[in-house]
Amino acid sequence: MLPAEVTYAENGAVGICPVRKCEVLEGILMPVGSRRGRLTIDEQGKAAFKPYAQHPQARYAQLITTPHGVVKEGPQSVIVSMRFPKQMSAAEMCKAFAEDSYLVELFLRYLSK
Repeated sequence: MLPAEVTYAENGAVGICPVRKCEVLEGILMPVGSRRGRLTIDEQGKAAFKPYAQHPQARYAQLITTPHGVVKEGPQSVIVSMRFPKQMSAAEMCKAFAEDSYLVELFLRYLSK
């Protein structure tokens, strides 16, 4: 039997991760660090755990940050992401988006020179 950590999401998803180590706390077996991966079950009912690839370095290099976003560079793409707090009104978000977009545009123009 494989010791595992089981997590339940509100949407009904179930996550199962094997546990590297366990500690017994007050008579209960508690996981101490697990590894993320995929649990597969073949036609004979045999289960196998395939851990996700571990990357020793960051996948993306951060190029610039704006007040509400970040520009990252990957091996084949440039990613621009922005986040705004829910407390901002739509007009404030539009203004902040325009300002951040302008900064990103200036940076991309600088790169293309």
